Amino acid sequence: MTEKGKLIGVRVNSKEDITSEKCEILKTAQVIFAHNIIDQTNKALEIATPTLEERPDYKRLMLVKPVFSTDTSEEYLKNSWDVAAKIISQYLDTGRNVAFLALEDIDESDFRYVDERLSEEYIIEKIN
Repeated sequence: MTEKGKLIGVRVNSKEDITSEKCEILKTAQVIFAHNIIDQTNKALEIATPTLEERPDYKRLMLVKPVFSTDTSEEYLKNSWDVAAKIISQYLDTGRNVAFLALEDIDESDFRYVDERLSEEYIIEKIN
């Protein structure tokens, strides 16, 4: 039986914010999760990209970038985060570590929606 991977919420709000600990996570996590809103870019991913590009496996890196609608209805958002949690759990179940990029404090970011859905079944780490 495969050991489950770990979900790691990583705040990346500036180039200077990428500490050695965050750099190590960005360079070793098997999956990077960075969601977008339609017609917007993920700023945390933009900031983290130069670090990710230093990886020898960068061109083969599993970069998961689901696109969410601008619909802010409770039903839509709940469904979107249920789907995102399911996608992440599939990687975790295969033993892969997933780094979830966030622009703001991990507990204030969208990471909290995945955290509340997955915290009982997986190891979750938060790096602010």
